[in-house]
Amino acid sequence: MTLSVVDPGAAVVAAYTVLPGEPGILLHLYNGPTLPAGIFDTFLAIPHYAKDHDVSTRDLLSLVKRIDWRSDAWHSGIFHGLAVAQYTPKIPDAIANETAFWSSHLKELGAADIDYGVQPFLSTVFTHGTYGSSAYPPSRGKSLCPLNLYFAWSDKRFDVVFHEAARQSITHIREVALSEGQDVANAAVYPNYAIYDTPLEDLYGDTVLALRALKASVDPDNVMGLAGGFKF
Repeated sequence: MTLSVVDPGAAVVAAYTVLPGEPGILLHLYNGPTLPAGIFDTFLAIPHYAKDHDVSTRDLLSLVKRIDWRSDAWHSGIFHGLAVAQYTPKIPDAIANETAFWSSHLKELGAADIDYGVQPFLSTVFTHGTYGSSAYPPSRGKSLCPLNLYFAWSDKRFDVVFHEAARQSITHIREVALSEGQDVANAAVYPNYAIYDTPLEDLYGDTVLALRALKASVDPDNVMGLAGGFKF
């Protein structure tokens, strides 16, 4: 689809996933009230999805209710992420290999979900604002496409093992992107996907000092320090 469909309203959330009891998950989105004829036909012709697909015009609440989040299937989870300039063929291949490797390697430790969310964006994604108009991205000079890793497991004794696995996997995929000639060694990671101890500079670049000053001016009593997330 990405090679033949140029309609910016169409998107497919491609997740490389190993989830017990689920042969596959495919999420289509067309941002508009009317779905163009045939735009997702190639996917809907896949035998498994052809017999049980549910594509329709719907509101956000209907979409969220349709997804089986299976939140009772595990007790621990970790996110991690990186950004690439674009998803050249070697990168999805590497992600597929990582999915297979870690699902096998972590299976006996109670892995409940091994998931890599691939999110290709338009090259114009950062042109809708000016430098400094938002905390992220710290620079709008070049587009980035995020990758969201999510591991979930059932036994908290192995928290450190899964955390380290997530770090190793993201490091390897970044190395593949670098080997493709992509200048992403210091690309800002989308904060919502970053692992918990990611340095602020890896998220917000050279805007960290300005953000700390802003935080001090609007929250001098550090009320937001009581919340989760990254701290300024």
